[in-house]
Amino acid sequence: MDRFDIQQSIRQAIEAQMAQKWRTPPSQAQTSDTYSLDLKALLHSLENEFDIRLDAEHDLYWIHSISELSLFILEKTRRRDLRPMHP
Repeated sequence: MDRFDIQQSIRQAIEAQMAQKWRTPPSQAQTSDTYSLDLKALLHSLENEFDIRLDAEHDLYWIHSISELSLFILEKTRRRDLRPMHP
């Protein structure tokens, strides 16, 4: 999996959350409509998808974009994949 695939997965997780919480199509949204992203639910979804641990308080404090998050996930999955398997 590369960064593009990871970014797509992050976007899909965000879109899925938005679809559940915000029933108004974006093209019909009013300026008074609000939406908040549940970061904890998003991170849990990504942890399950990529089989990694994401600690919002320690690991993710410097992440400000989907691009940075995808790079972080890519690095964690690579480190995980490089570890020797124990019988």
